[in-house]
Amino acid sequence: MRFLLIILIAILTSALNAPFAKRHHRVHSAHKVVHHHIMHHLPVPMDGIDISRHQKEIKWGQLMNGEHRPKFVYARCMGLDLRHDVRYDSYVDSAQQYEVPLGTYLFYTNYNKHFLELEEDTLSTDSMQGKVRTVSGSALIHYLEFKERVDKKKQKLLPVIDVEEQSVFDFAEDRHMERPYDKYLKFNVFILACLLRAEYGERPIIYSNQNFYSRFLAPTFDDYPLWIARYRTLHVPSPKSDLPFPYAVKPIMWQFTDRGLLRGIPHYVDMDHFVNDATLETIKIKDKRYKNVSPSS
Repeated sequence: MRFLLIILIAILTSALNAPFAKRHHRVHSAHKVVHHHIMHHLPVPMDGIDISRHQKEIKWGQLMNGEHRPKFVYARCMGLDLRHDVRYDSYVDSAQQYEVPLGTYLFYTNYNKHFLELEEDTLSTDSMQGKVRTVSGSALIHYLEFKERVDKKKQKLLPVIDVEEQSVFDFAEDRHMERPYDKYLKFNVFILACLLRAEYGERPIIYSNQNFYSRFLAPTFDDYPLWIARYRTLHVPSPKSDLPFPYAVKPIMWQFTDRGLLRGIPHYVDMDHFVNDATLETIKIKDKRYKNVSPSS
């Protein structure tokens, strides 16, 4: 009797779990179908990705051994207000382990609690010397934080300065910065770019979206290597028209989506494509005096 009861319970349990097992299989299969659909319906091939803590824990074995292995990876070392990206170090170590060329980008914040008091004091005076000290101080803080957190021995690609809408946004007041903050943004970024150029021997890459670049950064950085985000198009930028900027610039990379799906990454990821004859060699650190140099040197 007890034996029959055990068999009856087993049969009922199996019957109850069957719908859930089928549903789990459907969900898993649906994810594979969506992944397959997205990867085969992109406007351009995916050359590389850029990642931050938002991608969570990446399964690098699946990513790098999968069908769509990125040619390069950029990892964020710091976000708003110089906050350290908690996954940066693990991303760097994993990229080294799987031998994928890695570079680092920093998110530039023009308004920062670390130098807020200095800006208020100097900008309240008419001293141009004070204003210059303020803006260069902003760039210097970003540079020093970058230098402290980034191990040059592990860098294969040029550093990137990420400048976008949030760079001139006051989260405390929930509004965009009023002048003189956005007025000084271009100069601050230029100073930071000069410091990184002195550190790495080459101009850093400037990342921004198309509209923000046109409003705040052009034409100062038109001859820099540019990495431009533009999502509302399915057409590859042509060598004749490029991306339609008011200044005839030629970006080297196009971030064409922030909704990419790759095996091994549990969340959406930014995908990037080389344009205007750029290749992986274009973004590699080339100056041997600066390549693989110890941070203490």
